[in-house]
Formats: sequence, structure tokens, C-alpha cells
Amino acid sequence: MVSILPSFLLVLQTLITNYNNSKNTNTNMNIQSQQQINSDTLSDWLVNRVGFYLSKDASEIETSQPLAEYGLDSVYAISLCGDLEEFVGIPVEPTLAWDYPTIDAIVEFLMEELA
Repeated sequence: MVSILPSFLLVLQTLITNYNNSKNTNTNMNIQSQQQINSDTLSDWLVNRVGFYLSKDASEIETSQPLAEYGLDSVYAISLCGDLEEFVGIPVEPTLAWDYPTIDAIVEFLMEELA
């Protein structure tokens, strides 16, 4: 097992480096699109993304209902934050879905951050 450890650490380091490089590239590409994001676009994107995670049609998602009431668990909430970072091009705290429990609240917060 000891002989496997250096190889594993090298692979892990490579994965982390590649991940960080892809995040920087995605952020740079999305900075230009921030100007095109409005509250309706962001709300629609969130409704569709939450629907995707929960295997629900977007028409079943109410923007004023807490995401926890739909059964959005911590894994999906953190994934949603990562997806949001890529979509809006700014860092998003992993606690966003708990700090702003509805789509309306998330949209309001992010629009202020993007302004």
C-alpha cells in the first residue's frame, strides 16, 4: 500500500490542478455573460436546474417555496452552488441554499452581487 501512495498523490494533485484551471477558465468566460443575466433569466435557470435535480417538471417548482420543502438535500444544494458559479461567473458560497432558502431569495441576492 505504501508504494501506491506516491502515485495516488500525484494523480490527486493533477486532478486538483486541472479542476482549478477549469474553474478559472469557466469564470473568465462567464464574466462577459454577467451583463446579460437578469432576474428572469436567473430565475428560469434556477427553476429548471432544481427541477432537474429533483426529477420534477419546471412547472411544479414555485420560486417562493423553500427548496428544502421540495426535498433538496445537501448534496444537491452544494451541486447547485457549483452550477450557479459556472452560470453567473462569480464565487457562490456552498451555504447559499440555506442562507437564501427560496429561488426568489437566491435571485435577489445574486442580482445584488452581480450589480
